[in-house]
Amino acid sequence: MIKNYLLAMFALLFVSAVHAQGYTVQGILQDKQSGKGVQSATILLESMTDTSHNRSAISDTAGRFRIMNVLPDSFNIVFSTVGYSRVSKGLRLEAADIDLNILISRKPGELQAVTVIATISPVTMKGDTVQYNASQYKVNPDATVEDLAKKMPGITVEDGQLKANGEVVQKVTIDGREFFGDDATAAVKNLPAEIVDKIQVFDRLSDQAQFTGVDDGNTTKGINIITKANMRNGQFGRVYAGYGTNGKYQAGGNTTLLKESRKLSFVGNFNNINQQNFATQDLLGVTSSSSQGSRGGGGRGGGRGGNGGNNQVNNNNGNFLVGQQSGINKTNAFGINYADIWGKKATISGSYFFNSSANNSDELLNRQYFSITIPNLSQVNLASSTNTNHRVNLRIEYKFDSANQLIITPNASVQLNNSDKDATTAFFKTAGTTLSRTHNINSSDKTATNLNSNILFRHAFPKRGRTYSINLNTSYNNRIGDVYTTQFDTTFLPATFRDSTARRYTDQFSNGYQLSSNLIYTEPLSLHSQLQANYNPGYTKSKADQQAYQYDGSVDKYDIFNPTLSSKFENTTASQKGGITYRYFTRDNQLSAGVDFQQTNLKSDRTFPTALQVNKTFQNFLPNAILRLKLSEKCNLRILYRANTNQPSVTQLQDVYDITGLPL
Repeated sequence: MIKNYLLAMFALLFVSAVHAQGYTVQGILQDKQSGKGVQSATILLESMTDTSHNRSAISDTAGRFRIMNVLPDSFNIVFSTVGYSRVSKGLRLEAADIDLNILISRKPGELQAVTVIATISPVTMKGDTVQYNASQYKVNPDATVEDLAKKMPGITVEDGQLKANGEVVQKVTIDGREFFGDDATAAVKNLPAEIVDKIQVFDRLSDQAQFTGVDDGNTTKGINIITKANMRNGQFGRVYAGYGTNGKYQAGGNTTLLKESRKLSFVGNFNNINQQNFATQDLLGVTSSSSQGSRGGGGRGGGRGGNGGNNQVNNNNGNFLVGQQSGINKTNAFGINYADIWGKKATISGSYFFNSSANNSDELLNRQYFSITIPNLSQVNLASSTNTNHRVNLRIEYKFDSANQLIITPNASVQLNNSDKDATTAFFKTAGTTLSRTHNINSSDKTATNLNSNILFRHAFPKRGRTYSINLNTSYNNRIGDVYTTQFDTTFLPATFRDSTARRYTDQFSNGYQLSSNLIYTEPLSLHSQLQANYNPGYTKSKADQQAYQYDGSVDKYDIFNPTLSSKFENTTASQKGGITYRYFTRDNQLSAGVDFQQTNLKSDRTFPTALQVNKTFQNFLPNAILRLKLSEKCNLRILYRANTNQPSVTQLQDVYDITGLPL
């Protein structure tokens, strides 16, 4: 059944060539009197129907400009710069790219020798986008984009995460193109502030929602860095190193090579002063079981193109959600990012990131109670871990023609984690007499692998607003681990004491894969209304095998099987979801409402310790509604209501204890 389903999906995808943002507006801006190109002019493409279609660009030294990925619409294109008269022109995009040759005249009476210095507003609103002018914020000459962004109102860095208006920034683009995949931290930490002209903060729609024009609720906070025109061809970077007392050191640097549309960046950071120069997904992913979803609750697949809310394999299909580690950290990090336009049809961006961290954390706790009935406590915790992560991201956009486009976004990560914990706890009376002492030693060796792929085909019909798109998500993950636990208990009795020792080994294994797709068709009802139909099937299969053994001192092996803490479990989830959404929109406002019907079949098969089978079907109506109102030039109201369901992971369904790190 799965094989036939996949064959049918791929046949449908390749028979229907697809497209989304298929138009390019480009040209040259020239001085009407001299014929020379006018540089650093602002070109603003304003949609007459939807502000989310607005685009902007800046002319280069030859007066050339290019605005890519423009949706079909009616626009007003405006050309403006200091010393020249403002030029406005109506524009209609329907079935082809547009190449313009614009002549702009100097203002009458303009003196060539006069320099006009204007005050630039630090923050401006462009529709739903907040734009910061970097020149209005002062930073040191060696500052990074992160240092610059922290000075801007509404942007903060908390626990190593970049946030805008309280939301975690999940993607940073450079001049509209990806930089280090979903790793926003790597992007802002390794770009110099001197290259930045403007920083734009906006709610980023999924690839599929950008094409259909219907906000599916899977928005994420995004930042676009607009570079200075004179920085878009050349090389820049920095190298730094330092050494201090007690063997502390820091070294690193970054370099970026720019040539027209090509960007090649190298970054590195090596230190033992707790600077963890990488995203949270590089920390302890092998012990994480959470996925980083979008505000709409659709999971990461939904944020990238929409998986319709299907549950990810073990709820861990993308970035790892683990906060920055405490203690003393030694970090070695290296990354490379590449982006280019191949020919006229293909745009590619990719990155590789390597991180290695060593963490040490020592804690000493003494607790004394005034009540003589409660024993005092003394505790010493010693912990160390090493974590190694390899991560690869790739994005390929191929434009077949003005009506069809293909987007492929595969990514992979491999992670190794070793940890050791030593905890000693003693209970004693006020006089200092020890009552009992417990000594726990835990060590683990774990490996995690994640493979994900998203394929999106998009097609636009000749009739404006009529589209269909097909999104296919696949993912696979694998977790293996060996955990050793040793516990020594000593109880002090009058004139004697009692000792007990227990040792345990746990063999942990889990893996799974997921297939899901999202088919969307949109039909315009009028100039300001649209109807969307969607169908979202999904299939997930995962299994977990946990086996626990006690130590046998007679043979010096862990060969006493513990059935109460062991389990073999397999889980399968198949879902079908379909629905319809109505959308009404104007230039500044939007109202959409819809409902989905979802049927989910959950099958569980446990073969150990006792045989158990579960076969249940669930049916749900899932309404959704979005209201977006522009109250003023500086104030917007956005209300989102969305219902969704998430199926439990295989580890959550097991009725055995997760004994990792617990006392014996």
